[in-house]
Amino acid sequence: MAQYDVICIGGGHASWPVAATLQKQGLQTLLIANDRLGGTCTSWGCDPKILLDAPFEIMAEAARYRDIGLEGNLKLNWEALQAYNRKVIAPLPGMLQNMIEQSGAQIVFGSARLTSPHTVLVNGKEHHAKKIVIATGRRAATLNIPGAEYIRNSSDFLYTEHFPERIVFIGAGIISLEFASMAVRMAREVVIITNGNTILPQYYDRYSRKLLAQLEAEGVKFHFDQTLSSVVKRDEEYLVKTQSGLEIKTDYVLGASGRIPNVEGLGLEEAGVIFSQRGIPTDEQFRTNVPHIYASGDIRDTSIPRLTPTAFFEAGCIVQHILGEAMPMTYPAVPNVVFTIPRIAQVGISQKEAKNSDAYRSVDIDYGKQMLFQTRNEKEAEVAVVLNKEGYLVGADIYGDFSGELINFLTLVINLKLTARDLRGMIFAFPTHSFGAVKFALENLLRQE
Repeated sequence: MAQYDVICIGGGHASWPVAATLQKQGLQTLLIANDRLGGTCTSWGCDPKILLDAPFEIMAEAARYRDIGLEGNLKLNWEALQAYNRKVIAPLPGMLQNMIEQSGAQIVFGSARLTSPHTVLVNGKEHHAKKIVIATGRRAATLNIPGAEYIRNSSDFLYTEHFPERIVFIGAGIISLEFASMAVRMAREVVIITNGNTILPQYYDRYSRKLLAQLEAEGVKFHFDQTLSSVVKRDEEYLVKTQSGLEIKTDYVLGASGRIPNVEGLGLEEAGVIFSQRGIPTDEQFRTNVPHIYASGDIRDTSIPRLTPTAFFEAGCIVQHILGEAMPMTYPAVPNVVFTIPRIAQVGISQKEAKNSDAYRSVDIDYGKQMLFQTRNEKEAEVAVVLNKEGYLVGADIYGDFSGELINFLTLVINLKLTARDLRGMIFAFPTHSFGAVKFALENLLRQE
């Protein structure tokens, strides 16, 4: 039986940094991956999505200058874009594999199963480790209804060869909204069916309503308070039915009603690891109830946003703990972005929390209307900030195309506890979004010392 200091189960960003980093520190590590390295983000999530999104974002930006400098309409060639997508994304897992192998860590591809608290079975061979890291991520939830086999998931959509003329999205979460904001610029009919009564309830309701109105104005049709009952295939089209009697004909059905942790088949019971349908609970050092077994990334049962950056962060914390360098871990402010067109971003204390507590005050800043020359004519761009009683920035929400970049600036302000004096001592490039939304807007709001 092969002996290791650490075995990491899962090939994503919550796992491979542990194996590669510890190997460089002199430990013997094994990385077991079920599929391509890099996990969901690299091959079936963030990376291909943002690549495909870019031309649609350019089209939306160009539309704001129609009749004030630009004429005509841009036309997108999906087949050419998809070919470019495959060309760029396909090599990434191999590049990552080369980097991990250069660290000296061993890699085995196959399905891992714990056979005891210290042994892992893969491809018919058992491997022993002093410590084990479980980071098997999550997968798209499936619906138990007639015709469920006709429902595609986000991974399918990211690599579909031909763009469908009619699309129905099941669920009104981030995935559906991001894809719908792309699809409405190509498809003839885009429909979102959800059993909820709103979109993005976890974000600033003002911005959620703005996005809903924007998508509806562009042609996306929403059906709220609907429960899917079946999908029927008829020749080359599908009939989507709900319990209320709603029927919609379409060419493509995409299910995006949530993601569930990959806990089945791991042998967690044999190892004595506690888990549930929500994932694996851990302590502040990411240890499970079995102290030498860690859980990292999306597999964890946690309220922390499940993002690639948090996966990297958690992997780094586990490395420190295994090397004996760690104290109980505290997360910094974690920014997250909904990559719709336009974007919505959020970090720290939410507007809902702020408005329900006397400990905070919130301020809305419609910087898009005030600074059109900086925001590329994006009149709807806004920032909402939350300050505590001491005058420090503790939360922010942004609506607009540049939300993803601006939220990182505001995250720095929060984590470093910057004051107005700090900002006055800095010189920002001008004219830029960050000058208007960060320096100009915050200098008179932050703590004055």
